[in-house]
Amino acid sequence: MNIKNKKKLLYILSTFILIVFILRIVQAKINLSPEQEPTKTKINYLNINDYQSEGAYIYTTGKLESLKQLDIKSELSAKIKKINFSIGDKVKKGQVILELDNSTLAAQLSQAQASLNQRIAGASNEDIQIYQTIVDTAKADLEKTKSDNEQMISSYEIALQVAKNNLSLGGETLIDTLHSVQPILTKSLIETDNILGIDNELANDNFEDVLSVLDSSNLDKTKTSYLQAKKSKKEFDDLVINLNTNSLETEINIVKNKAKESLKLMETHLFNMQQVLDSTVPIGNLTQTSLNTMKTTISTLSSTINMIDASLTNAAQGQNESGEALNSYKIAHEKAKQDLENAKITTENILKIKEATYNQALANLEKIKANPRDVDLAPLQAVVSQSTVIYNKSVITAPFDGIISSIPYRTGDLITAGQIVASIVNQEGLQVKAHINQKERNLVSEGSEVLIEDIYHGTINNISPSIDSITKKIELIIAITDENAKKLTIGQYVNAKIFIDNTKNNQTFIIPLAAVKVYQDRKVVFFVDENNIIQEKEIKTGNILGDNIEIIEGLDLENNIISSVAGLTVGEEVTVQ
Repeated sequence: MNIKNKKKLLYILSTFILIVFILRIVQAKINLSPEQEPTKTKINYLNINDYQSEGAYIYTTGKLESLKQLDIKSELSAKIKKINFSIGDKVKKGQVILELDNSTLAAQLSQAQASLNQRIAGASNEDIQIYQTIVDTAKADLEKTKSDNEQMISSYEIALQVAKNNLSLGGETLIDTLHSVQPILTKSLIETDNILGIDNELANDNFEDVLSVLDSSNLDKTKTSYLQAKKSKKEFDDLVINLNTNSLETEINIVKNKAKESLKLMETHLFNMQQVLDSTVPIGNLTQTSLNTMKTTISTLSSTINMIDASLTNAAQGQNESGEALNSYKIAHEKAKQDLENAKITTENILKIKEATYNQALANLEKIKANPRDVDLAPLQAVVSQSTVIYNKSVITAPFDGIISSIPYRTGDLITAGQIVASIVNQEGLQVKAHINQKERNLVSEGSEVLIEDIYHGTINNISPSIDSITKKIELIIAITDENAKKLTIGQYVNAKIFIDNTKNNQTFIIPLAAVKVYQDRKVVFFVDENNIIQEKEIKTGNILGDNIEIIEGLDLENNIISSVAGLTVGEEVTVQ
């Protein structure tokens, strides 16, 4: 094809395209003619009466409970002795559900009550006699203490006198000390013979038969030691009678050795005497007081013998070859003075203790003889009261009329304090424990109506003032007022429809979110004017409740608003269905 033909073909094609374009424009003008209007968007209205908040509700789920239900916990640790009911049994208030083993508690209560009754009744003659015996014993002990104290002070005074004599006599102390041994030995033999009745056969006639009655071997041994001490003393007496300041040192040493021997034998004899008296009992004419006096006498003699023996040793050590006394006599004298003062203090303290014991015994005797005072009975009454409370805790009773819902133990099981031993419910009143979120809180109040399972009526009885830290929700209690609700089972979960409270503001509405247009600075709803042109109205919103939103200001019952604002614009002409 040559160039001329190509140009001709292009001209023809261009002309055809131009004609088609012109035809399209003409057709479009024909479609926009006044006889054919464009299609308008169809919209629906909300029936605002259906969305007023007093007709709206909140859904929740809760657990069905009894208004009266209680888990009974044991306050004691014990075995279960008896169970009187089973699960499902009806019980009356005060009936015993189960008993714990309370035998020990019952004994304690009986003992406490008996002690109180006995105190109220007063002391028996036997009780008074017991307290009188205690007084008599305390009195005898006090008298013995006085006698013992006198004997002790006397022995220390003798020791002081000996030390004083030794100090004043200087170099003649050993000789004088030897002479002072004689009267002590003599006194010891006389006092022990008054008990044994060897040389003075009539001295012990009143108690000879009971002397050393618990161990007669002690008596035989003591009589032998008496004769040995007596023989040694006789030998000492024969030697010391000729002793004077002119005696030779060898003569003095012989007398000194015999004195030590006699003192040793007397010490043994006095020890045997103590054993004799320890095995003697106050029977017949021999009273306890007389026996105590004998024991004190022997004890005092033993102390005196020991002191004389010590003085003799000191005197022998404190004399030089020329017979002159050394400073040890001054030391011995000061020690004897101090010992006497200490003895006086000791005996005085002991006497005060014994006097206090005797006075307390007298006071106890007078107290038991007297009628009981309220202040005396109060401690015993408190024990009875406390024992009764503890005993009652072992008997588990029903706190109200109801049905046993749980007894997780059997007879003989051991339970500890704090464990649940039974559960009881009363089906006369039921409630639902449910939860709502924080946004829903302002929509309900105590007294708000509730529909349970779309059948049973109820009201909100209590709303928790705080949010649960775990669920992050607010707990509320719904009281079921419908008598037919007894068909429900305690413990089951039920659906609850809570009618929204609109008592504060009658112009509050709950409408679908789709009906609200949200701008950055405001929220509006759409309505249609008399020319079917879309207009907007600004509103104030509250909580979002699922697919709905709370309108708290801007709407009233006269408004007709578009049900969905999706795809619509203000100024658009629409058709109302």
